[in-house]
Amino acid sequence: MKINLLLYLTLSVLTFSCKPVVQKQVEDSEKLSLERKEVSKEPIAVFEKKYKDDLNDFRFSVRIYETPKTLWYRMAIEDRGLAVNDTVVFPNLGVEIKPVLKKGKKEMSCLLGFLDQQGNFMGYKEISSGAKGLTIKQTHTYYMSHSKMAK
Repeated sequence: MKINLLLYLTLSVLTFSCKPVVQKQVEDSEKLSLERKEVSKEPIAVFEKKYKDDLNDFRFSVRIYETPKTLWYRMAIEDRGLAVNDTVVFPNLGVEIKPVLKKGKKEMSCLLGFLDQQGNFMGYKEISSGAKGLTIKQTHTYYMSHSKMAK
């Protein structure tokens, strides 16, 4: 009898103590609309570099386009005549994300990322072309934490 009562009390306390945290997470993520009202047909970010080749007009280019979903973007890549489309899904950090393309460390590479609220570049993926072909690697992972920081 005592064990059942203790188990019931423990479950009750856990159930009631967890509810406010879950509700807060839902409220925070609802601040950002998940659907875009207007989708631009033009690329919102472009990176392009021409290969050093006298015979061919090859390019390495990456273009980022909006989709109807707010955090989803279409990435169109062209590398030596090969056209590739991929979808990039940015994390929901509670604010609208503006994708940015920057030159990478390698000669034919670029970094896909976004600007934080202070305007700092936050890297997310690296797109590169090399001897092994075209590669897309995720370089960083981002998430939003709801726990309070220690003072």
